Amino acid sequence: PFAGEVLRAPSETFKVERVADTFWVDFDKTSLTKKEHVRRQIVLTTGSHHEQDYWYATEDGRTLGRLPFVWRIPEQRWIPDHAVFITPPGDARPFGKWNVNCIKCHVTQGQPRPVLSTELFDTKVAEFGISCEACHGPGRAHIKRHANVIQRYQQHMSVDADESIILPSRLSPQKQSQVCGQCHSIFGFNEPSDIKEWLKRGFAYRAGEDLHEARFVHRGGPESDHPKTQETLEQIPRYLEDRFWSDGMVRISGREYNGLIESPCYQHGDESRGVLSCLSCHQMHVAAEDPRPLAEWTNDQLGPEMDTNHACVQCHKQFNDQGILTAHTHHLANSTGSRCYNCHMPHTTWGLLKSIRSHEIDYPLVQDTLKTGRPTACNLCHLDQTLAWTDETLSRWYGHPISSLSEDQQTISASILSMLTGDAGQRSIVAWHTRWAPAQEISGKHWMAPYLSHLLSDPYPAVRFTAHESLKSLPGFAEFNFDFVGPIRERELAKGEAREQWNRAFRPGP
Repeated sequence: PFAGEVLRAPSETFKVERVADTFWVDFDKTSLTKKEHVRRQIVLTTGSHHEQDYWYATEDGRTLGRLPFVWRIPEQRWIPDHAVFITPPGDARPFGKWNVNCIKCHVTQGQPRPVLSTELFDTKVAEFGISCEACHGPGRAHIKRHANVIQRYQQHMSVDADESIILPSRLSPQKQSQVCGQCHSIFGFNEPSDIKEWLKRGFAYRAGEDLHEARFVHRGGPESDHPKTQETLEQIPRYLEDRFWSDGMVRISGREYNGLIESPCYQHGDESRGVLSCLSCHQMHVAAEDPRPLAEWTNDQLGPEMDTNHACVQCHKQFNDQGILTAHTHHLANSTGSRCYNCHMPHTTWGLLKSIRSHEIDYPLVQDTLKTGRPTACNLCHLDQTLAWTDETLSRWYGHPISSLSEDQQTISASILSMLTGDAGQRSIVAWHTRWAPAQEISGKHWMAPYLSHLLSDPYPAVRFTAHESLKSLPGFAEFNFDFVGPIRERELAKGEAREQWNRAFRPGP
C-alpha cells in the first residue's frame, strides 16, 4: 500500500509512502564516517503472486539497493526480508544484489555490467520480468518475416512450423524442459570465462539450444562429486546442504528442473509412453477454450485436469482402471490416498513460506527418511502415525524390507519427532502439513496445538510464521493473536497462552 507505514528493523527505521504515481522510502544511511538521512525512489519490484520485494535507486548509476522488507500478499502485511527464508539472518540490504543475483531469472536477457574497479553496476536488460524472448528466443527475424501480410497469412494457413521463432512445444521433451530450466534450476558456469562473459553480456543460452552446453546444472547426492560442484563447495561449504536433501533431491522452491531430470519418467521415457517434460503438465498460455477462471490457471499454470490423476495416466494408462488403481494405492479410488502425486510428488520442497510439491518423481521409502531426514509421503498425510507404522505398512503392501528403527521412531509420531528434533526445513514442512486439509481429515486436529505452540518460539522466523498459520486453522484458534517477528517476551507469552487454551479445551479434567 505504501501508505506512510513505518517499518522497524532491529537498528533501523524505514518509512514508505506513495506520492502520486511514485513510491519512496526514507531511512538513515550509515557509513564509516557519518550518518545521513536519505530519501530514495522505489524503481522496481520482483515477485507478484505471493510477495513483492522492492528495489530503490542508489544514485550510483544502475546499482539498486534493497528495501529490507517484503509485502506478503496473502497476509496483506509487511515482514522483514530475512523472515521469508529459512536462513540465519544476515545482511538484509546489500547494494547490487539485484544486479548480480535476481537478474539471472527475474528479467529477460539481463546483463550485470559491473563498473571496473568499483562495486557499482551499469546493468541493462532486454525487458523487466519474464517476457516473450525468454521462452521463444530473439524475435527480430520473426517480426521482419511477418511484416509482410501475405507471408503472414501463408504461414497461418501452412502446416509447416515457423522456423523464424522458437515454439517450445515443438522442441524435444528435453529441450522443452531446458527452456524452463534456464531459470528453474540450481546452476553454475562451465568455465571461469563464462562468468566474465555473463557479467559483460548476460547468458549465452537462448531457447531451443542445449542448456547444458551453456550452463553447469548442479546435482546432489551421488552426482555431487563432479569437479564443478566440488569447486563450488570449496567456496561455499553449505552449498549443497542448503539446496538438496542428502540423496540429491531438491529441497528449495523454484528449482524444479533439477527434480525433473532425476525422475524415471524423464530418464527412461520412451516413444510409446512419451518422455516427461515440464509441458507435460504445465502450460504457459491459458487456452481460449479453458473453462477455468483465470485465477485458477495462474496458480502453478497447470493445464486442464493436471491437478488430477490425468497428469500421470496420460502416460500410465493402466491406472485409468479403478480396480488397478486401488490395488496399487490400497486407498479408495476417490480419496487423496489414490491421487498419484500425493505419494510420488509430496510437498517436501520449501519456499515462499510454504511446502511445495517435489518435482522428482519418487515413491515412499522409510529407508530414505532414515538416510536424509526427508519425511515420507505417508507420514505427511498420516501425521499421527509412527515411522514404524509406515515401515510395516509399506512392507506389507509392497514388500519393502523392514528397517531398523529407534525406540522413538517406533513409539512417537514421525511428524512430532520432526517438529521437535528436525532441522528448520523439516520443522517447517511438517508444521505446514498440519493445516493441509487431507492431513487434518485423516489425522484429526485436536492433538496438534501443543506442538505448534512449541514452534511459536522457534529460532527461525519462517518456522514461527508457519506454526502460527497452521495453529489458526485449528478449532478455537482462528483469531489467535501472535506476531512471529514480535519481541521475544511476547512470543513466549503467546506460546504459553496457546498451550493453556488447548489445555482448557481438550485436556481431561480431574
